[in-house]
Amino acid sequence: MLRAQDTSVPTIYVDDQGVMRWSDTRQEAAFYGVNYCLPFAHGYRAIDYLGKDHKQAIDRDVYHFTRLGFNAYRIHVWDVEITDSVGNLLENEHLDLLMV
Repeated sequence: MLRAQDTSVPTIYVDDQGVMRWSDTRQEAAFYGVNYCLPFAHGYRAIDYLGKDHKQAIDRDVYHFTRLGFNAYRIHVWDVEITDSVGNLLENEHLDLLMV
């Protein structure tokens, strides 16, 4: 299920100098993390090849991200795996894994 953004949660905006800032404190927003693609493409197929559970693999990865002190990760979303040829969202395993 997709939900509208909670307006009580601070968001990020880019100021006139090109600096990302938090909407509530106006402090500069800084992140440390990784690019992540397990729900899609080669990451998804690699988990299949290993015979592992995708959701368990994602949970394990997120555990290690936290342990390493990451406060962000960027998910590579392959739109062709979650939409049809005209852009309608498809309810499938890739979308389900994105929502974990």
